Amino acid sequence: DFKNSLNQISKALDSIRYGDLTQKISKLKFPNSNVLLDSLNRMIETLQDRELMIVEYQNELSKQNEYLEMIINSLSDGLVITDVQGKIIRVTSRIEQWFNGSRKSIIGNSLNNYIKIQSKKPIPFLKEDEIFINSAKDLNFTASTIELNVGDKLKRYIIVIKNEAGELIELCSR
Repeated sequence: DFKNSLNQISKALDSIRYGDLTQKISKLKFPNSNVLLDSLNRMIETLQDRELMIVEYQNELSKQNEYLEMIINSLSDGLVITDVQGKIIRVTSRIEQWFNGSRKSIIGNSLNNYIKIQSKKPIPFLKEDEIFINSAKDLNFTASTIELNVGDKLKRYIIVIKNEAGELIELCSR
């Protein structure tokens, strides 16, 4: 009986270890086992509650991320996130249009493949500097850089690119 009880506890703990929180321990057959039985089953219920909370938090974060993406992609400015070397980490849909490519084809490339900085300043020091976008030669652009602090030691930069003529066109069309 004692061996069967330990085997039942072991199976329940193994299933919990591998993410199955549906296992409960039904009955232990040794003296004063009710306290242990109650304690283990309460632990399983607590883990089930925590799992539900985590799923709810993940769903909420996913919704907030989608909302934030919609807001960012609705901006008239383009945003590019790069590392210190200018390697592109992330772009908005406006940048996809201006760089004439998909996110997949742009990410991982050097920002210098897509733009020419008129002032020859390094990317971290741009402040309303005039730039040229290789695939949009007839438009006037300026770029400003903001250092992105994300809590790790890697430096990243947000480059805000504005289409100066585009702002005028958008105002006139309203």
